[in-house]
Amino acid sequence: MKKLVSILLIMFLLVILVVAGTALAGYLYLKSDGFKSRVEQAISQYTTTPASIDSLGIGITGITLQGLVVPNEAPLTDTFLETGTFELKLKWLSLLEEIPSIDAIHIGGPSLALHQAASGGMQLPIQETGADSSAASGLDLVLRELVIQDGSFQAFDPEGQPLIQIQGLNLGGDVKRLSGDWRLESNLSTRSIVAGPYITVSDVGSPLTMAGKIIELPDVQGSFYGGSLNGQTKLDLNSDDPIFVFKLNAVGSDMDQMLQSFGKEPGFMQGPLDFSLSGQGKASMPKNLAGQGNFKIAPAKMPKLQVAKMLGGILGVKLIQDGTFDEVSGTFTIRDQQVDFSELDVISENVSVQLSGTVGFDAQLDLQGKVILEPGATDVFSKLFGQTADRIRSEMRELPLTITGPSSQPKVEVDTIQVGLDTGKNLLNRFLFNQEETDQTESAESDSISDDPVEAVDSLIKGFLGN
Repeated sequence: MKKLVSILLIMFLLVILVVAGTALAGYLYLKSDGFKSRVEQAISQYTTTPASIDSLGIGITGITLQGLVVPNEAPLTDTFLETGTFELKLKWLSLLEEIPSIDAIHIGGPSLALHQAASGGMQLPIQETGADSSAASGLDLVLRELVIQDGSFQAFDPEGQPLIQIQGLNLGGDVKRLSGDWRLESNLSTRSIVAGPYITVSDVGSPLTMAGKIIELPDVQGSFYGGSLNGQTKLDLNSDDPIFVFKLNAVGSDMDQMLQSFGKEPGFMQGPLDFSLSGQGKASMPKNLAGQGNFKIAPAKMPKLQVAKMLGGILGVKLIQDGTFDEVSGTFTIRDQQVDFSELDVISENVSVQLSGTVGFDAQLDLQGKVILEPGATDVFSKLFGQTADRIRSEMRELPLTITGPSSQPKVEVDTIQVGLDTGKNLLNRFLFNQEETDQTESAESDSISDDPVEAVDSLIKGFLGN
């Protein structure tokens, strides 16, 4: 990344210097097709793939370049760098000064596509010796106005899966290179940023600065699924493998919208999401984040749970009655491409769940915990299952719970024996599964509904959890 930033700035500077130097030798030659070819050759000397330009216009006030294209190397088939328009405004004689001064550079519709190598780092179609040994890299420069309009940026992992995609990128500011250090003061805005294939942040804006080898977005503001997002991030280019750090906070995001971006059906879980996340990573392996955070959804509603509304009203268990949790919250760390939950709590009146464990970036679950039936719930369930109220009324019952496997089809296991369901099997089946005692044998043989109370309640809880 450190090399990439320098190379991109140098490449644009090379275009300027090649054009300006030749301009002093003959204005008519600058307007010829031969000059366009020479500029293409000059840029191609610094790339491993041939650069091309659609058209090149020369005027008294500067240069207009259309359709600069630098392909990625085979077997990749997309374009590393492409610009729609490149307009340079300057006073030609100022290029003879000790520190060249350029009035403005306007770049329209630029696109940059990077691919990560299996060994780390990015596959760049750049000549190593040309970029590193170029005399242009030591030249100082003042650019009074830099404008980028409607740009795009994409980065992919070695398997071709997207790491990040940025659309509608706009930037305006000024650039200086003095004593070998770049200085940038600008403002950045984007239409959308997609992290991985799922998470989307809209209308992101922030000041953007570069001082030496530190690039910062000190005040990020954006929209995250209908809620607000704020934070900051910094990229340190001093090391060979640059390090980035970030801190983000979101308030009032729509949980339903976010889960739909992960492939869940509408209405799986609803509620306002608040979260904070901070961490760091290396540019060569951006998926290997290390960080920590917390989140809360309060209240959280799962409409599917309302199918048991009548039973919930009879039992007095609010969760079943209206499908609403008072709160879903947790604290977590990120490492080794997985989220490690130290606490994951699902809180509701009478019935709650406590979990801990991991969720991988590959959507593999490995969570363990318990379902907690508080005294009010255990009293109701004990009567339903045939136990005496005096024995159970003031007790809290805990059912061990594990959730494993892929998030699309998780395996949910609950140890229901601990609530003594064996004595209330027939009543439980009548209430929950509309199964009469007389047809239990037939149903069991057909495997339509099990007469095993443990399996039956497992199925009910799996339904609550969306499995």
